[in-house]
Amino acid sequence: MISHKKISYVHTFERYSIVRYFQQFNQYQAAIKDDSHPIWQEIKAEITRFIPDVVGLSVATPKVPSAFRIARIVKSICPSAKIIAGGQHPTLLPEEMFTCPEIDFVIRGEGEETAGELIDAFSSNKGINKVDYFSIQGISFVRNGKIVHTPERLLLNQLDSLAFSR
Repeated sequence: MISHKKISYVHTFERYSIVRYFQQFNQYQAAIKDDSHPIWQEIKAEITRFIPDVVGLSVATPKVPSAFRIARIVKSICPSAKIIAGGQHPTLLPEEMFTCPEIDFVIRGEGEETAGELIDAFSSNKGINKVDYFSIQGISFVRNGKIVHTPERLLLNQLDSLAFSR
């Protein structure tokens, strides 16, 4: 039999956890809308310092608004930079990622090989807008106003074949 004292403790803990969650979520939502929030200023400073050609965003579902915000910041500073979104959310809902016009490509599924091929394609001497992206498996992109999905890439059988930086 469970004592009343334990039940009371659990209920108090659950209420605290839920209240704390909503407080943090409300802070997160406020930060997304606040241009002067320190995180956005730091990201702007880093993008300005680095001036990237390509930016990759790993996107989990709860962080989609942050990813969109970062994509807008990048394009405002580096309009020609290519922005690639990958991760669980873009894999499951690639079309949703293109509701943010700053997202150029989505990598679906395991991205190790796909990202390498995509970046190699950007680096080719054909010019970034003349590359045949249709030959790269596991990506989505917008062409002539329509979302294009290339065929799925097979899962990696040999994870040991991946190079790890140390």
